[in-house]
Amino acid sequence: NARYFEENGAARVIRNEDLNEQVLYDAIDLLLSDPEQLKRMGQRAHSLCKKDAEKEISDVIESVRTCKRELDRSRNT
Repeated sequence: NARYFEENGAARVIRNEDLNEQVLYDAIDLLLSDPEQLKRMGQRAHSLCKKDAEKEISDVIESVRTCKRELDRSRNT
């Protein structure tokens, strides 16, 4: 997920093995020093987010529950 956002200009990824206090500070400082870049990244992140994801997840859960009930009924008959 993080790479997807980075590849689309919505994030900067720092690998765990590269992460330390100074690297994190520098990354944050760079973003805060360029409000336009930060704004563009935010807009890109927003555009990449899946719309109605909660509804889709809810629908999948309900579908699984329905299938399970039907399977349980067929086993009990």
